[in-house]
Amino acid sequence: MVTRTLTHLFENLAAAVESAGYAVIPEVLSAEECDRLSEAFVPFAAAMDAGRRGGVRNLLGQVAAVQELARSKLLRQIAEALLGPGCFAVRGVLFDKTPQANWKVVWHQDLSIAVRERRDVEGFGPWSSE
Repeated sequence: MVTRTLTHLFENLAAAVESAGYAVIPEVLSAEECDRLSEAFVPFAAAMDAGRRGGVRNLLGQVAAVQELARSKLLRQIAEALLGPGCFAVRGVLFDKTPQANWKVVWHQDLSIAVRERRDVEGFGPWSSE
């Protein structure tokens, strides 16, 4: 049953992304995984609760639970279904948009690419840093 469900998911994933630009995969994480992630974000909560920060950048470098999630078998399978076997996570960002820490974000599409070093390539630009 699980294999058939995953196969069906992967078959429809690319079509959903192609037509809508995104795909929603309900219940991809267990309650325990969600709890583990929530606990991992506790050190960042005070600054976010005080309204000093609306989020956290570089979660892949700072939070082991996020690194584990990015490398998990199921998420790897989902990513590889769209991007191929050589794909890997490059950025982890947490936004805590509550009524106390909120900002307007008009519709946008993230078109930035995180890179190790600058290489000028025709047709790509402009350069920015965080």
